[in-house]
Amino acid sequence: MPGILIGRELARSLRAYVGDEVTLVSPLGGIGPQGAMPKSKPFRVAGIFFTGMYEYDSKYAFLALPAAQRFSERPDEATGIEIKIRDIEQSEDVAKRVAAMLGPGFEVRDWRQTNSSLFGALKLERILMFIVLCFIALLAAFSIIANGVVLVSEKRREIAMLGAMGIETRSVVLVFLLLGTLLSGIGIISGVIVGVTGCLALGRWGFELDRDVYYITKLPVQIASGEIATICLACFALTLLGTIITAVLGARLQPTDGLRR
Repeated sequence: MPGILIGRELARSLRAYVGDEVTLVSPLGGIGPQGAMPKSKPFRVAGIFFTGMYEYDSKYAFLALPAAQRFSERPDEATGIEIKIRDIEQSEDVAKRVAAMLGPGFEVRDWRQTNSSLFGALKLERILMFIVLCFIALLAAFSIIANGVVLVSEKRREIAMLGAMGIETRSVVLVFLLLGTLLSGIGIISGVIVGVTGCLALGRWGFELDRDVYYITKLPVQIASGEIATICLACFALTLLGTIITAVLGARLQPTDGLRR
């Protein structure tokens, strides 16, 4: 019998091992007394492969080209050709050039289009994670507002004395803006340092995962400077908004109100 290679997950579901016999069924069969009949042929499991992707290991099987041509009754014919390039980031440009060379009647897809559902899910997850981080930054901004209100309440007399001495309103606003900006800057820089250090440590030593649950052995870590900068800008904008609110509250305090207490 000709040999066949099957994925590890497919072998588990079939309970097949190297040397076992499996039957390959194709819907493109002949015509029988009761109509169209599928075509089947026995194969011997020559090996079990593992790619690290569940979709491939549970659905793909490999045959030698002559055996596949005989089974499909298409001698000297290939219905698809895969090519491998050195730089996977250039796959889209290569696919366009190959499509232009082949002309109409052929379908050319790169690895992004083949796994579009996976990348769509990852993109959605990235957007949701950004929204979650923005909500965390919004909570931090509310914390800054609350602390600023408490600070204004505690320093009412000092602010009123400065106002009575002739300090301008914009100077009071500037003081609170500088204080809030300093606090938010320290928090953002500290968070970036801790986060990047943790990512570098995970990338260096790794974090072991249960392969049967996550289908990968270690937690993959990749530091994207663009995303870090975007999150930092969003956090700074939200915290700056809270600082402005606090500064306005402090600037609106009248000297008579503060000194009366």
